[in-house]
Formats: sequence, structure tokens, C-alpha cells
Amino acid sequence: MTTQAGARRRYDHCIRAAVVEGREPLLVRHLDIPASTRRSWIRRGAPPVIAIAPAALDASSLATRVAHLEHQIARLRAILRLLFALMNVMGAQLDTRRLPQGEAKARLLAAVTRAENVRGRRVALRSWA
Repeated sequence: MTTQAGARRRYDHCIRAAVVEGREPLLVRHLDIPASTRRSWIRRGAPPVIAIAPAALDASSLATRVAHLEHQIARLRAILRLLFALMNVMGAQLDTRRLPQGEAKARLLAAVTRAENVRGRRVALRSWA
């Protein structure tokens, strides 16, 4: 529990779950949780909580994973820089040219659809124009 002058109290999700399930009445008294807060928790129920499994908290494995992901991000950024530089040098602009036909058009539209998941359609199309 953390408190500050004028700030709302915050409680760990495990404490809230214990109150909702009716466990640990002594714990609730010890923490001096207001009755109105307890009633609210019981009425609303325990919210879903997403937590990291204790086995996944190994610091060295997390550091290794972060280093690997940072390396992948750096590599992808370098590829994007090369592609944008190539597009600028070659003068690739889609706003004044017609789209290719057939399979090439389908590949281009599929790439735009995949980019929509990350950036949105308008931004995906604007970055190529």
C-alpha cells in the first residue's frame, strides 16, 4: 500500500483478490483498508491481472532476451534506412504513377495490409508517397 497526502491509496492485486474471495480477514484489519473500499472490491469482483510467471523472472535470461531484441530492432532500422534512401535516390513515388498489374499489385497491396497492423493505412500509404 502506498499513500500520499491527498492521493488515493493503492493496494496490491493479491490483497484485493484475498478480500474478494473472503480470505485473510486479519490481513485486511492489519492494513487498515477502509470498509467502503472492501465493499467496492467485493461488489465489483477481482479484475483480470496479467503477471509474469515467477520462472520467467531470471534477470540474466531477461537481459539476454532484451539484448537480442535490441539487436533485431537495430538491424531492421538499418534496413529501413537503406530502403528509404534507395527510394529517394530512385525517385519512387506512388502519387504520380499507376500501380502495377497482376501479381505485383497483389504483393504491394498485401504489404500495405500488413503495414496497417503496425502503422495504420493512411500512414502506411503516406510513407511511400
